[in-house]
Amino acid sequence: MKKLLYLFVVLLNMFPIKSHAQADSDEFIYSPPVLHISTKEEFADYRFYYTLNPLCSHCWRHTITPNMIIQDNFSGTFLIQPCKLLENKKTYIKYKCTNLYNPKETDIFEFVIKRWDPIFKAYVVEQNAYNTKGDFEEGYSYTIDIPKQEKD
Repeated sequence: MKKLLYLFVVLLNMFPIKSHAQADSDEFIYSPPVLHISTKEEFADYRFYYTLNPLCSHCWRHTITPNMIIQDNFSGTFLIQPCKLLENKKTYIKYKCTNLYNPKETDIFEFVIKRWDPIFKAYVVEQNAYNTKGDFEEGYSYTIDIPKQEKD
């Protein structure tokens, strides 16, 4: 696990990622490096491999893989949450993850690519979190900062 975190930190330092809020639209490089963790599963929608940049100022950036969610607070703190991919569809994924603060509990997360936003020049992604009973707990919005694709 330490080697994986070290690799991730090295990659981020080699290829700094700017969020839409940090970059002017003319200078933004739209294909940031992604961290691929070796797994047999792959996302049905390749856009989920890109970094999810938060739309709120207190939210953390997310990098997701088929078997984990990696959160980063833009200041060098990372949280790695092991997950199992429950549903894997075009524009939609659903995870069952180990709770970061109580490993005996699990969290359910959904990520949905909602639409292309011409203002942000990015895809808007909604994340919804549920408890194990299926009750909605919280939701956040992110962007995937890539150009609009011909076929979504």
